[in-house]
Amino acid sequence: MTPEKPIKAVVAGALGRAGTAAVRILSEEQGIHVVGVVDVLFCEDELLLPHGKGRIPASTNLEHILDLCHPAVLIDFTNPSATMLAVQSAAKRKIHVVIGTTGLSDDQYKQIDGIAKSAGIGVLTGSLSFGVALACHLASIAARYFDHAEIVDLGKYEKLDAPSGAALDIAKAMANSKGKPFELQKGQKDTPPARGGHYDGVTIHSLRLSDCYIHEHVIFGASAGTLLTIGLELTSAEYLRPGIVIAVKEAPKQRGLVYGLDELFLGLSNGK
Repeated sequence: MTPEKPIKAVVAGALGRAGTAAVRILSEEQGIHVVGVVDVLFCEDELLLPHGKGRIPASTNLEHILDLCHPAVLIDFTNPSATMLAVQSAAKRKIHVVIGTTGLSDDQYKQIDGIAKSAGIGVLTGSLSFGVALACHLASIAARYFDHAEIVDLGKYEKLDAPSGAALDIAKAMANSKGKPFELQKGQKDTPPARGGHYDGVTIHSLRLSDCYIHEHVIFGASAGTLLTIGLELTSAEYLRPGIVIAVKEAPKQRGLVYGLDELFLGLSNGK
């Protein structure tokens, strides 16, 4: 049997915390070759890969790297506006995409889905963390038995999007499983600023502090005098392992936008 060819990958946002980890993790994977990197902060035209795997082209210009390296998959860890441009550039070249960027709007996801379907490419997005996928699954089970729910969403000081993608993924999983909004505090017409925002009745409090990474604290309450807490803490960008490897290998098999990678990571269908 002829061995499968390694998947050629380019990482955008390669000098950021997550992008740096992605380059390291993917370069350790035998079935994936990181062939190029992009970041607005690059001053040189090459990057030395870890583990003595040589040098690869580096640039501030994404289209230049895509044309030079001909990857099968682009991994994006940038920002929402840059992500939209990256998807368009990839689609023109029939390159599949894995989006690790958070903070995109529902309208942007709809645009990405349309672009991907028109180009016949797969775009995978959602949390790349196995831990977040498991937290979503556990929270979706608990959601059926409780009337009230709140999430404390703790992230690093530099993180601009609030709530985080992880908090939103968990809240969406809870709301989808419950089938109706959670109950808000009685008599609460407008959400007071100190009470945070909410998604389908799930109140979300986003904290941004130094020396933090990602922490999600889900608290369920019921009128029967019972509280249930589900906690998740990601301590470093190593949370991308093994999710990003799975996503890169699965992206070429998909068409259109695939949001939510729980099924790929856990082998579980939502609600089961």
